[in-house]
Amino acid sequence: MATWILGIDRENPEHWQLAKEHGFWDVTAPSRRDFAVGDRLCFWQAGKSLLGSVIVTRAIDELPLGTPAPWNIDDVKRDAYRFRVWFDTEVPEAVGQPKWAVLAAATGVASTLNLGPQRVQPSGERWLLLELGVAASGASTDLSAAAREEARDYWHEEESESALEEDLRQRIEVTIALRRGQPQFRRALLEAYGQACAVTGTAVESILEAAHIVPYRGDYTNAVRNGLLLRADIHTLFDLHLITITGDGTVHVSPALVASEYVALHGTRARLPKGLARPSTRSLENHNKMCGWLTVSA
Repeated sequence: MATWILGIDRENPEHWQLAKEHGFWDVTAPSRRDFAVGDRLCFWQAGKSLLGSVIVTRAIDELPLGTPAPWNIDDVKRDAYRFRVWFDTEVPEAVGQPKWAVLAAATGVASTLNLGPQRVQPSGERWLLLELGVAASGASTDLSAAAREEARDYWHEEESESALEEDLRQRIEVTIALRRGQPQFRRALLEAYGQACAVTGTAVESILEAAHIVPYRGDYTNAVRNGLLLRADIHTLFDLHLITITGDGTVHVSPALVASEYVALHGTRARLPKGLARPSTRSLENHNKMCGWLTVSA
């Protein structure tokens, strides 16, 4: 699968947030590229730097004239093609990033983004993924047909809370069974979290596990920002939505555990890595929504 760089002009910085919110991106006919399902698209903000990346989950479609779009542009007819995407990773603003000249030289793309989306040369892909903070996880953009379908369904189809809960219950057993079988993912989290449980601080490596925040749905979910390093029992409670972590790093314990030793963890601060390895706020919010007992803002 290919890796691309797409530019957002400095006058419309909100377009990156709109792409994540709506799960699609529109391109003009002259700048159309034959993006394939599984391709990674990296967004660059003019006058800024790398913003993050998405994974294509649905082939590009031609848009009928007048199709509603959220972009702040005058001529809606220019945006004639649309493709669906799954949010993959975001680069925190505080992280120092390379200038465009450095990125262009490292990835083999043209010196200007005026030519539209540009394909990254294979020799520059690993460098770019490291800048995005996803290479160490061993994540792959080579999605199987089944994984592509799951990605599309999970991220883009509207589902009721009850449907998501039912889907989750069916997946919990499989998730727990698979969690020890992700060696690259676990190694990346051990490094990111300093070989210590994010919730308890336990540093006994043999009982530390790689937990997916958004449930495992193929290699593309094995991203460090979609993971937590947890002690085995905490991992199970996290998967069962009896323990969760909000975006500010606060640990929350379900009232169902009030009579257990785990209640002492409620209100404590998780030991989360900084920078590119910090868990995705969106992933944590998705997990929080599945905790019906959670009464604070995630």
